[in-house]
Amino acid sequence: MGFPIPASTCPFFAGGMITDPRLFVGRESELHFLSSRMTGAQVTSVNVYGPRRTGKSSLVYHFYSTWPEMVADPGNYAVAFLDLKNDPCHTSPEFYQKLATALRDLPTVRGRPDLADPLRNIRKYGDFESALQAWKVQKVRPVFCLDEFQVITSSAEFTNDFYNGLRALLNRSLLMLVPVTHDPLGRLRQKDNSTSPFFNLGLHIQLGDLKDDEVKKLLSLSSLDTDADSSPCLTTDEQNLARQWAGNHPYALALAAKTLFHLRHAGSMEKARQCFVREISHASSMSAWWRISHLPILNEIFLLMKRVGSFAFPAGNALK
Repeated sequence: MGFPIPASTCPFFAGGMITDPRLFVGRESELHFLSSRMTGAQVTSVNVYGPRRTGKSSLVYHFYSTWPEMVADPGNYAVAFLDLKNDPCHTSPEFYQKLATALRDLPTVRGRPDLADPLRNIRKYGDFESALQAWKVQKVRPVFCLDEFQVITSSAEFTNDFYNGLRALLNRSLLMLVPVTHDPLGRLRQKDNSTSPFFNLGLHIQLGDLKDDEVKKLLSLSSLDTDADSSPCLTTDEQNLARQWAGNHPYALALAAKTLFHLRHAGSMEKARQCFVREISHASSMSAWWRISHLPILNEIFLLMKRVGSFAFPAGNALK
C-alpha cells in the first residue's frame, strides 16, 4: 500500500509487536494485574493468552519496557523479555542459558556482580537454580516474559521433568513467569498429554477486544510529529468511521485508523474503505478471521475472499 504521508508521523500501528510506548494504548487493568502479582508477598506467575492479533506480545513487551513506573521499589526486581519464536530454545539447558543471559544483559544487573556473577556458566537446571537462590539472598526477584511460549510446549524435547523443574522454582518463589500463548496453558497440556502441575498456573489474562474507553483513546491519538497535547489526528467523523468498520478488535481498529490517516488526502473515504477491506483480508496471521463476527464489514470481506479464493473456508462458517 503506497501512502502519501511519511509513516513516521502515523500513531496507528497495525502489524507485529508494538515496541514504541507512544503507540501503546489501553490495557491498564491488565498491566496493573501483572505488576501487582510481581510485587505481592507471594509471587504469582500469569499466563497471558488469546487469539492472534489481540495484542498479547505488545502488552507483555510494554510491561517489560515500563514496569519500573508501576512499582514503588524497582530495585527489588529485574524483568527480562524473550521471544521464543524468533530466538528459539531447542533443549532445556539452552532454555536456562537464555534466561540467564537475558537477565545478565539487563543494565541494572550488569552493574551488580552479586547478581551477574551467579548467572555465568549456566549449563543445566541445577546451575540456574543455584543462581536464583543467590538472587533470593539479595532480595531481588527475577521476572521472565516469555513470548510465544507454545513453541516450547510443542517440542518433544521439553518433557514432564522440565516442566516439573520449572514448577518447583515457582513454588519456592524463586522467579515469576509470564508465558504468552494462543491457548491457555491448561489446554496446551491436554494437547501434549502432559501431567505436570506446571500447567495449572491458576492465574491468567485473556486478551480480546478493547474496551470502549480504550477504543476512544486509540482513535484520539495525535500525530507523532506533534506535541502531546495536540488534537487527535483523526476527525470525529473519521473516528466514527473506523469504529464502524472495525468494532473493538485491536488489529482491525488500528488498521482502519491507519488507513484513514494515510488516505484522507486522497479525497475519497470509499477508497479508504476498499483499502481497509483489502489489507485486513490479506492479514495471514488472522487465519481465524471469520471468528471476528462483530466486524460490521465482515460480510464484504467474506465475499471478497471467496471471490479471489485466498482462504479455504471451513464448513458451516459461511456468513449469512
